[in-house]
Amino acid sequence: MTSVNELRARIEEATSSIQLHQDAIRALVRSKSDLQGQLNAIVDPLALLPFELSSQIFFHCLSHMSPMVLLGICRSWRSIALGIPALWTTLSITSPRTETASTLCDEFLKRAGPLPLTLCINGSIYKAAEDLLERYAERLEDLDLSLSSGEELSSITTVFTALKSLSISQGYHQRYLTYTEDYYSDDASECVKMLCLAPNLLRCTFGLIFYARRRQITEDQPTWTHGSLKHLHLGYLDLSNECDNSAQILNYLTSPALESLSISYFDIRTSDFIDFLIRSSPPLNCLALAIRKVIIGAGWTENAVDQVFQLLPKLTHLDLKFEGGSLAEFFDLFIIQALRALPSLCDLTIRPGSCALTRPHWERLIQVLRTSPRMRSVRLLDPTCINLDPDTMVALRELRNAGMDIRVDLEESNNV
Repeated sequence: MTSVNELRARIEEATSSIQLHQDAIRALVRSKSDLQGQLNAIVDPLALLPFELSSQIFFHCLSHMSPMVLLGICRSWRSIALGIPALWTTLSITSPRTETASTLCDEFLKRAGPLPLTLCINGSIYKAAEDLLERYAERLEDLDLSLSSGEELSSITTVFTALKSLSISQGYHQRYLTYTEDYYSDDASECVKMLCLAPNLLRCTFGLIFYARRRQITEDQPTWTHGSLKHLHLGYLDLSNECDNSAQILNYLTSPALESLSISYFDIRTSDFIDFLIRSSPPLNCLALAIRKVIIGAGWTENAVDQVFQLLPKLTHLDLKFEGGSLAEFFDLFIIQALRALPSLCDLTIRPGSCALTRPHWERLIQVLRTSPRMRSVRLLDPTCINLDPDTMVALRELRNAGMDIRVDLEESNNV
C-alpha cells in the first residue's frame, strides 16, 4: 500500500512536470507568434508597403468602423494601427457610467495624440460622461449627443472652447427634450444655453426634439447672442415627422453670423421669426423651410412673407418643402413671391410632397422664371411629374437652353 508521503511526492513530481510542459508550450506559442510575424512581414501586402501608404489604407477603409478591429488581427496590423493617431480621433460610446469605461475611453483617445477629437455619446449623461467631456473639452471639435432623458443638458456645464460642430437629438421614441416631474417643460432655452457653452461653434443641429408646451414670448424675454454660429439646423428636413423639432429655439437666440438656417417644423409666430431676423440681422444666404397647413395660424400672410423676404437681401439658396397638401395654398405666397422679392436668389429647390404641381402652377412658375435672369438653378423633387405635358417640357427646355439648370426629378435623375 502506497504511503501518504509517497503520494505527496508523486503529486509534487506531477505538478513540476505540468509546469515544465506549460512553460514549454508558452515558449512554443511565443516562437510560433514570432515566426508568424516574420512570415507576415514577407507575404502580407500591407506590411510590405511604406508606413505612409498602409496608414492611408487603414484610415480610408475604417471611416465608419472602430480601429479596435485592427488590434487583434496580427502584430503588424496592430503596430500600424497604433501608429496612426488620426484613426483614434473619433469615439462613439453608449452611456459610460463606470470608472472602467472611463479608463477605456481615455486609453482610446490618448492614441490620437494632440489631434482634435470627435465624441459621440448615446444615452444618459452619467458622471463618467460628464468627467469625460470635461477632460477633453479643450480638444473636442465635434460633439454628438443622442440623449435618452429630458434633463440631460442641464448636467453639462463645461465650456468647449474648441468645439466647431454640435449635434443634439433624443431619438425617435423619446421626442420631448425638456420635462418636469409631472409634465413636459415649455422652456426651449436650455438648448440655447448649450450653444453658449461653445463660444466658437460654427455648426449646430437640434434633431428630433419637440417642446410640448408653447409659451407666450414677452418683450423682456432674455435672449443669448452667439457671435460665431454660421449654420443652424432645427430638425431634419428629409423626415416627414411633425415632432422632429421646434423653431421655438429662435425665440431665445440672436445669431448675427448665421449663414444657413433649416427649419423642419415652424411652430412659432411669423412675428417672432421676423423679430429673430431683425435683432440678428444675419448674412443669411441659405434657408430651408418645411411648409405645413399648421403655419396658417402662425401668421403667414402676404405682408408677413414680404417682410421676411425684405430681411433676407443676401439669400441665394431657398429650399421649400410642402407637406400635408399645403402646396396649392402656399404656392404663390412662397414660391412666386420668393422669385419676385428676393434680389439675390439664384438657387431654388421645391419639394411638393403629396400635392403635385398643376398646369396653372407650371405656367406661373415658368412665366416668373423667364423674367428672372439671376436664377441659375431650379430643382423640383416631385415623383408625380415624371410625365410632364408637352408644352411644359418645351418651356422648361427653353429655359435650360438659355443657361438655367432645370431639374425635375425624384433624386439625381433628370427628365428635362
